[in-house]
Amino acid sequence: MSGTIDPNANVSTLANLAAGLIVTGPATGVTVAEDGANGAFDRAALLANATDADAAATLDIQIDALTLPPGVVYNHVPGFTTVSTIGYYGFSQIITVPTVDTLTIDPSNAAYQSLAAGETLDVVVNYIITDGTNAVPAQAIFHIVGTNDAPVV
Repeated sequence: MSGTIDPNANVSTLANLAAGLIVTGPATGVTVAEDGANGAFDRAALLANATDADAAATLDIQIDALTLPPGVVYNHVPGFTTVSTIGYYGFSQIITVPTVDTLTIDPSNAAYQSLAAGETLDVVVNYIITDGTNAVPAQAIFHIVGTNDAPVV
């Protein structure tokens, strides 16, 4: 597992057919402007292209936070959390919140300041999707679009 900056990242099909755990492509769709607001993939987006033939299997994400590209942060809150709330009509209800996984990029990081206005860079994060028995590689791709930075005097 490693994170890399790859301006020519391509979409590939990653599969472990014998195990029934399949990832059909990378998590994409997060585009941020250099120096703009942070962009993020949530757990659902990171698992969106994964399927498992074993319907009872619970998929999980493994990311090596020490090898992430510059400006990328992985947040993982394990397990399930139960929250009790009061509904609209005064009825109490218990909500179970599953594991939280987010992968966030800060496009103001120094590594991206050399982008020219309109220039794009794909920042690729490699991670693993597992069903507890088998594991397959997956990718999340952040698209950063350069902006016209103010001159520095």
